[in-house]
Amino acid sequence: MKSPTEHMGFGECTSIGIESNGKLLGAVIYHDYRPHCRSIQMSCASDDKRWLSKGALKVFFHYPFIQLQCERITAIVARKNKPSRSLVEGVGFRLEGVVRKGFYSDDAIIYGMLKH
Repeated sequence: MKSPTEHMGFGECTSIGIESNGKLLGAVIYHDYRPHCRSIQMSCASDDKRWLSKGALKVFFHYPFIQLQCERITAIVARKNKPSRSLVEGVGFRLEGVVRKGFYSDDAIIYGMLKH
């Protein structure tokens, strides 16, 4: 039986979730880890705008940059998903490119964050 992340196309991955009172508020999924390139891709999902605190961000970036020793994190966001684009830009990711129709009828916006 496939795991929920395999159904979403993540393949082998690791995730960190934030919960409150037994309810999952949001999670970050790390996938496409390339140890030889020292890079990983990061995706997130949430049902609650209050899920992302400074403490949570510290944990989310500690895993790839400190524990895995990555030099780069990639995030890919649909052009029309303005809340997610604001989030990644707000925490320091830089716009790097556009894949036209990368999400079927929407463009995929590529963001990157370097360790330094």
